[in-house]
Amino acid sequence: MQEKFLLAVAALVVTLAVMAGVRMFEKNLKQTELNEVSQDLLAVVCRAQAWYRQPAAFGGGNGSFARLTFAAIACDSVNRNGVYTLSKRKKSSFCMTAVGKAGTGEAGWYRMTLEVFPDSVSVLDIAP
Repeated sequence: MQEKFLLAVAALVVTLAVMAGVRMFEKNLKQTELNEVSQDLLAVVCRAQAWYRQPAAFGGGNGSFARLTFAAIACDSVNRNGVYTLSKRKKSSFCMTAVGKAGTGEAGWYRMTLEVFPDSVSVLDIAP
């Protein structure tokens, strides 16, 4: 009788440990994917700010973001981390939005929107 009780307790402990491990894995996966999208966004921001400063004669923006495209800064608008779009391109700023998936399940989709200036970045929105 005591052996069956100990076996049941051991099975319960193992089950709880596995469940905790799965939750930790999903949490770490989500954070890793969010970090990867943030790195992608920062890479585009850095290239865009450098392009802004570059003279038009050398293929740059000549002090304007108005003609900015992903092709102009040699970046992809889609990768394994998400889909990136440029909007509201003006002389002194533009907006960039990333839509990606972090974690598992339907609740894993999120959106980040940044406003980029020649020398800074502002986070406009982060929506799960």
